[in-house]
Amino acid sequence: ASMDGNPVQVPDSAEVFDAPVQDVLLALRTGNQALFRNSSSRLIGLGLGLTPSGDDFLGGVFFSLAALHKAYPLFDLAALWNYPDFILRSKHLTHLISFTLLKDHAAGFGIEPLHTFLNGLLTGSPLDEILVAAGELVTLGHSTGWDLLTGCLAGLSVLSSSQSVEL
Repeated sequence: ASMDGNPVQVPDSAEVFDAPVQDVLLALRTGNQALFRNSSSRLIGLGLGLTPSGDDFLGGVFFSLAALHKAYPLFDLAALWNYPDFILRSKHLTHLISFTLLKDHAAGFGIEPLHTFLNGLLTGSPLDEILVAAGELVTLGHSTGWDLLTGCLAGLSVLSSSQSVEL
């Protein structure tokens, strides 16, 4: 159960994540707000532990979007959807710790290896520095680091949007 006593979704296998993750990627590339909201809703609270895999993946997505918005202020991510509002409305679906981390990631706050990894990608840092940061990131928790890394990369797929975006 989550911190407030509500049930937490427990997947039978990784296959449960496939469809909503694919839909998040499609929504990011096409700017489809409804699909992004719906697929993200299916991921909140999905998995075990204080920070379920679905939350960690979304945390990585939100962190990327926040970083892109900070680096490119004219890149209007609000046009995609209001994900901070979504996080607040989803509080009852996950643990308090995970909810807090989702809010932090959406505001652009995260652990140092996540910052180093994404900043390295966005600024063209040497590959060995990016790989060191990724290696440090994936050691976090049972799967948290991998999920954050995957979500972070997924968030960058908004750059391949079929909508014209000026950076």
